[in-house]
Amino acid sequence: MILGLNNDTISRPYQFSQEDYECLKTILIKDYELFDLSKDFSQENNIFDLRPKKDSIKKMINNQLERIRKRLYTWKNLSLK
Repeated sequence: MILGLNNDTISRPYQFSQEDYECLKTILIKDYELFDLSKDFSQENNIFDLRPKKDSIKKMINNQLERIRKRLYTWKNLSLK
């Protein structure tokens, strides 16, 4: 399991806003996490930096984020906050 984190948290009962939409268009991943869930189900040991191909994995994740941005649906009438 690989996670790309931007150090942001959003509570479950949340209404999507214009601010969120703008964030999605510009968000950058700051930290990467990788867990071996077969040995570390509680996700306590990030092994991402131990991977020999971590740079290519980062590139793949960032490329996917860019593809998502390019296909981002233009929401209309979103609340400001």
